[in-house]
Amino acid sequence: MGGLHIYAVDMRQLAALVAVVETFVGALWRATEARPDLRRAFRAACAPLVLVALWGIAGYTVLGRVSGSERRFVLFAVSPGETFREMFMNALLYVPLGVSLAPLAGVRRTALAGLALSAGVEVWQYVAATGLAQVTDVACNALGCAIGCLPYVDWPSLAERLRR
Repeated sequence: MGGLHIYAVDMRQLAALVAVVETFVGALWRATEARPDLRRAFRAACAPLVLVALWGIAGYTVLGRVSGSERRFVLFAVSPGETFREMFMNALLYVPLGVSLAPLAGVRRTALAGLALSAGVEVWQYVAATGLAQVTDVACNALGCAIGCLPYVDWPSLAERLRR
């Protein structure tokens, strides 16, 4: 995608930004709990953000890629000095999808949608020979989508279920 070169940004700053945004979103979500009208407005605001998140994912993973002659599938690709950064960025790419889709579809469905979308992108990259298809990409993307869902998890109910 165009002018923004996300790999040039410090990962600690990106992680801090994600934490701040998720804290803010979580506070807004909880503030709308007793107000159905505000909850509906919150969900309505999330709908176009899902499209933006999907556009961003498509832009970085599918659109504008040129087909090559070689199809490659690996479990884990090592990029000297860049492996952790690449995994972090793969997770980060799917966080906005989790944040914007979870209030509309629920946490479980959103996590599954992130997993399915990521697997679909990797299959596409393999079939179209537009990139290296990696299992770690699917895992990191799914993790990022799940991280995006965190503001919507009902933590007290989850703790209660885990105690049983």
